[in-house]
Amino acid sequence: MEFIDAKEAAALVAGADRRDRKEIEALAQQRLHFLVDYAREHSPYLKEKYADLPDNYGLADIPISTREEMTQQFDRWVSDPEITSEKVNEYLADFENLFTPFLGKYRVISTSGTTAKPLRIIRDSRHLAIHDALMAQRYFGGPLLKDVEGLDEPDLKQCAIISPGGMNSSYLSFERLRRSYKARGMEDRTLFLSTLTPPEEMILKLNAFQPDIIGCYPSVIYSLAFEQQAGRLDIHPKIIGCSAEKLPEENRKFISEVFGCPVNDNYCSTEGGEVAMLCPNGHLHVNSDWVIVEPVDREDNPVPCGVKSEGILMTNLACLVQPVIRYHMSDSVIMHDEICGCGLNTPWIEIEGRVEDVLEFDRNGTAVRIPGFLFQVCTDEFSGCDHCQVIQRAPDAIEIRASIQQGYDRIETEQKLLFAIRKFLEGNGLHSIRIELVDKPLQRTRSGKLRIAFKDFV
Repeated sequence: MEFIDAKEAAALVAGADRRDRKEIEALAQQRLHFLVDYAREHSPYLKEKYADLPDNYGLADIPISTREEMTQQFDRWVSDPEITSEKVNEYLADFENLFTPFLGKYRVISTSGTTAKPLRIIRDSRHLAIHDALMAQRYFGGPLLKDVEGLDEPDLKQCAIISPGGMNSSYLSFERLRRSYKARGMEDRTLFLSTLTPPEEMILKLNAFQPDIIGCYPSVIYSLAFEQQAGRLDIHPKIIGCSAEKLPEENRKFISEVFGCPVNDNYCSTEGGEVAMLCPNGHLHVNSDWVIVEPVDREDNPVPCGVKSEGILMTNLACLVQPVIRYHMSDSVIMHDEICGCGLNTPWIEIEGRVEDVLEFDRNGTAVRIPGFLFQVCTDEFSGCDHCQVIQRAPDAIEIRASIQQGYDRIETEQKLLFAIRKFLEGNGLHSIRIELVDKPLQRTRSGKLRIAFKDFV
């Protein structure tokens, strides 16, 4: 496997930033051929799948891959024969293992499972070095944050407001950071807040901690911005970093104005890594030297720039151990090839998928805004519920739909779900919300994504 260390990765990323768009496209094609040739040599399954590729193949000649296919063929897909499903299962059985390399050299992560069962992804040191360099140079060192004063100071106070536990990559990243601070005797300079923390408690802890950097979901920080505007929250972060959900530009500007700091965003995926990063003009620029994004329609035909896609084909050019090549994802995007005024020389995308409504309730005259995905987080308290969906039917009424895992009693699991959601609402001071649980299929978007929560009333 071609080894790339941190220094070389930084040089490769910096070098691409000095190239024009055609040069970057040529570089990506060169890396694509290296990846495909490596896969054909080292992955038993991909050797068969790509057996009929022509000598001078192009991107469109490469067969499309699916989640189901990668899951079913996991042991034959990976390019290291030492990796097996059985070994991965043993590794994941102990949460503490996630902080030591799998087989001494790999990292294991998982998809969210919003369209199917979670997919396990193995990342090698090559991927980690490249994508760490992308974060350092194009996220923290990019045009949106490069002039922020004090951002290069050591041991800044860092806060994460995210879903806790499990294989959640955001949680695991923050836990690695917390442990590095703890090893230096500075654990008190990190603060983790679960997204299920009641607003009053969250405000008290944030005011006492006074974070320099906040990492969170867009819907959560959007809700907190109203608390800051009202004066109940009084913090002054240097930057706010969002991920995992769509961040509408008007929301980003509002959050930035209220907190008086830049609000950054990036589009990342378990399969593709750091796919795109935000510029000062509000555009998510694709890291197209290391990630190829192809917008497609329902039949996986190419969609032209400026047109909303029904899905994308993702190619991760950095990871060799489990090649992700023209991998179908249901995220909907609009690709733009026009030059952006920020000066970056890469195409940019608008993300249409992965949006959840922020539900708003009244608590004695005070608006309580709850990001929809938090209702799904409630299911982490017990086993048996694959997914839940919340439909707000009135200002004080919600409808719950649930998908129950095979082997679990439906009535018992639904009662646990109702108890968890009621407890969560009461923790937010909402004691009189009417909850109706209905036995109906969960609604999905046209692209297949599950909407966890949305409003359905005038």
